[in-house]
Amino acid sequence: MTNMNKSVEDSWEHGYKDIRTKDPFVWPDVDLIRLVSHLSLPDRPKILDFGCGEGRNTRFLIEKFNDGQFLCVDKSESALQILNALYGDLVDSRRLSNEFELEGTCQYDLIICWGVCHYLDDPEAFLRKLRLLMKSSGYLVISLKGETDARPQMAESLHCWTEVSAENLIERCGFRITESGSSLGVRRFPAKASWHNYWFAVTSAKEI
Repeated sequence: MTNMNKSVEDSWEHGYKDIRTKDPFVWPDVDLIRLVSHLSLPDRPKILDFGCGEGRNTRFLIEKFNDGQFLCVDKSESALQILNALYGDLVDSRRLSNEFELEGTCQYDLIICWGVCHYLDDPEAFLRKLRLLMKSSGYLVISLKGETDARPQMAESLHCWTEVSAENLIERCGFRITESGSSLGVRRFPAKASWHNYWFAVTSAKEI
């Protein structure tokens, strides 16, 4: 299996250590809030926040599912240090050296994968792995970077998608889309730049 590009890992580690440690990004994504709020999960849901960063979306998940069991994973040690300082008494966390290393099948009621796939060498193989980790009745909430997104980022993106190619990727990996949408706009500060994401809530479709 291929791994996240090493230069991407180094860029994010630098960003969390030198920038986000001083000014953590703690406000959850409004589109993620909208998607997750529409889901029906069992009591004490098991939730995986994959690529949790410093916990911007973890904060919302803890508040929404206060009886949940949370595992937050990331490749950045500095990101997890911020996460644990903020929420360490409420979640379990783990640093991954490889995005494929989590073991087991049918474990999670909800998997969050927000702002991750465009940094991976092989997003399709990764999504197939997440599908194995998800319960048959579970959900994956995911964002994919649109091809017109021009925001400056800490690391270089390796992939972007059109609406059709994003939907095809998800369905090809054995998921069924239950809700979708896109965010498109212009960020004016600190510099003007367009942003564009597609986002989905999906569940398992079939054996593949």
